Amino acid sequence: MKRLILLSLILSLLPLLLVIITLNQNTLPQYISSNTNDSQKQFENSWLYLILSSEYANYSKNFQLAATNYLRLYKLTENTNVLNHLISAYIAGEDFENALFFLDEYLSHQETEDLLSLKLALMFKYEISKKDKSKNLVFNFRSKLAEKKVLAYLEMLDFTPSEYLVAINIFRREKNNIPLEEPDEFLLYLMLASNSWQEALSQIKNFKKFGLIQSNSADIIFREHLRKGSTGILLDWIESLESKHGLKPQLLMMKAEIFRALKNDDLALQTVRNAVKIFPNNNQLVFLKAVFLFHYGFLDEARSTLDALLAQTYRPNEVYFLLGAIAEANELYLKAVEHLLLITNSDPEMYFTSRKKIAQLMFAAGRFDGALELLNWLQIDFPDKFREISQFKADLLINKNQFELAMTVLNDDLSKLDFDRDLVYTRALVADKLGKIELLEKDLRKILSFFPNDADALNALGYSLTNLTSRYEEAFQLISKALDIKSDSFYILDSMGWIYFKLGNLERSIFYLEKAYELSQDDEITQHLVEVLNANGEFEKARIILEKS
Repeated sequence: MKRLILLSLILSLLPLLLVIITLNQNTLPQYISSNTNDSQKQFENSWLYLILSSEYANYSKNFQLAATNYLRLYKLTENTNVLNHLISAYIAGEDFENALFFLDEYLSHQETEDLLSLKLALMFKYEISKKDKSKNLVFNFRSKLAEKKVLAYLEMLDFTPSEYLVAINIFRREKNNIPLEEPDEFLLYLMLASNSWQEALSQIKNFKKFGLIQSNSADIIFREHLRKGSTGILLDWIESLESKHGLKPQLLMMKAEIFRALKNDDLALQTVRNAVKIFPNNNQLVFLKAVFLFHYGFLDEARSTLDALLAQTYRPNEVYFLLGAIAEANELYLKAVEHLLLITNSDPEMYFTSRKKIAQLMFAAGRFDGALELLNWLQIDFPDKFREISQFKADLLINKNQFELAMTVLNDDLSKLDFDRDLVYTRALVADKLGKIELLEKDLRKILSFFPNDADALNALGYSLTNLTSRYEEAFQLISKALDIKSDSFYILDSMGWIYFKLGNLERSIFYLEKAYELSQDDEITQHLVEVLNANGEFEKARIILEKS
């Protein structure tokens, strides 16, 4: 499953629909025939044959055949999107040598951080897969990478703890000209993933300028272990450090975080309160106390704690943000906005988040025009977040049932973009609310032209055709394909049950609706199931379900 996710992360194969349309529709039966003739040979060398056979081979998990046909297709077209699918097939088939070879070919056309990160991950995987000594890794492009992306790709390549351990040795070998005591957070992540806890602790000691337990890397390791749920390991580690070094602020903070993760609320709050009593001048601890107080609903105490920090000008942006959250929790929305407006762009990410929050509060107050103006300015200030803000605007308007305004906003923003799947999909949903079936169908079919296996788009189109037209057979085909792709999706199961109801097959309708209901007691699913049960004369069963809802 992880590999399939990886395959879609890089790029998606652009549809070669025009090519397919130009091919003779009678060619396929010729291919299926056992007779070898000129038309068959012509078909077997065509793009259509190569696309179909490659996709089928992928579906059948025959990745070697898929790669062979993608390679033939790439030689015919020299299309980089085909090249992407070729690389993906090699990865899925664990042919990392060829994957690397053609990835280098891809990089000659387009060098991105994602592709370079994938290359480094593949180089690790390739070396580990070789029994003999293979070519050395090249680390001279590591400076161009976001190392978390490399680690994400390692995870998607199904790295095991033992493989991470080998990766550590490879890393050390490659850095043989660099002193091992030089700290490296990438190495620490590898150690974490390999469960080499003691080694990781040893590495932390090398961050001399931060000290033993005040290293940023130590915090990284702590949070990753917390994310993985390794709380027992963490508590043992902290206790061992306390026995050696006594009580330290960071150790107490880590303890409090662990107790919160374990949902031991009383112990978490008690730990952080006691920590502040022991270290009253440690502002980091005081801020954590305010966070915990807010989290557990002690809003007045949290606010007074933050006011004391403001007097010392400690991390004002973060303090103002939390004060804004406290004001919002108290339904003092104007006060919340006042706090958020004090956040400066010295921290661009927090500034961005605060302005989004202000817009959200303005929406809650019904000030749509002002909120949209703020978000439009934010799109200018943060052009790399244009799509994110567009989606945010649309979601806010939809939540307020402002569908006409949402349509206007989406039309305007989409006119400034080449194509954005999520925004087009959102516009289709808005078109549905407005009864604009032509636009809905146009948008969903546009998505499917790029992503023919997009289960959400297939289902949305099928369900809309079911509700808004009498094109039930077409709707059935679309929903069936969606269900083949996402068989455990409750909303697609609901769609299948509903189309069977429209087709008059009550038995199959109930079968699928009950499966959907088992997964989710969504209001719409409940409504559909009750209606079909009543139509089938199962009134008592319908009544019981209604009483539960």
